[in-house]
Amino acid sequence: MNFNPPIESRSDKELFEITSNSENWDSEAVLIAKKELIILIVCAPYIFISMFSTFLPRIGKTVMELENEGFHKLKWQRLTVLTLANMLWFFVLSVWLNLF
Repeated sequence: MNFNPPIESRSDKELFEITSNSENWDSEAVLIAKKELIILIVCAPYIFISMFSTFLPRIGKTVMELENEGFHKLKWQRLTVLTLANMLWFFVLSVWLNLF
């Protein structure tokens, strides 16, 4: 099913709204939104590093590309989610490695 705009291009906030109000959305849209959020969280360290790297292939647009294209709110949402996801990864790894 085609959604306008595509679920994959929506902001992080919109993805959270779709998943939290699933009764108002088509089940396929909810599934796509959940997949996008999971990818963002699981790949957060790589996405964050690739934004500043010249040798790693990027996933999605960089923060600077979002800023230059006028997506100021999406830029800050993306930075917030990436920061929180990286903190989660650090916590999980530190517990796993018995750092705390």
